[in-house]
Amino acid sequence: KYLGFIPFFSGPIYSGAGILASSLVLSLMILPIMTSVLNGSISNFSTPVKEGAIALGATRYEVGRMIILRGLKIQIFGASMLGLGRALGETMAVLMVSGSAFNIMPSNIYSPINTMAAALATLLDSAFMDSTGMNLYALSELGLVLVLITLIASIIGRLIVGIGIIRGYTRGEEL
Repeated sequence: KYLGFIPFFSGPIYSGAGILASSLVLSLMILPIMTSVLNGSISNFSTPVKEGAIALGATRYEVGRMIILRGLKIQIFGASMLGLGRALGETMAVLMVSGSAFNIMPSNIYSPINTMAAALATLLDSAFMDSTGMNLYALSELGLVLVLITLIASIIGRLIVGIGIIRGYTRGEEL
């Protein structure tokens, strides 16, 4: 109604299932992982640096924004990569709210879609009934691609968080 002038937000609302619902559910599901990684990084941040900034006249907001957030840029990126790895592996929650439609180019944000993990769960039963076995091979390759993407995202996220800890970004030594 209010964002109808933007092409991706215009168009009919089919049902509650679609890209918007899937995005909201996935964002709520990856939030605990990102929060726990960032909470650990913030708690490891150097106390003398924070106290020194307050002693120099910075407010708590300025310390959080200018000192802590600046020092945690790498951890924020690493936490988002770990969250991406979690989001790629989610099957059933997305399957329930996405609409389960093979929609290659959705017309708007309310269009029903299907993800790789949801396609695996949806088509696995019919793949066993195929006499040639080609559907099972195709789903196996789809699963392999999904596992590889998830593995790469998780490795990159863990490396980035580890590099930030090794270089001392969480201790506030290099700002």
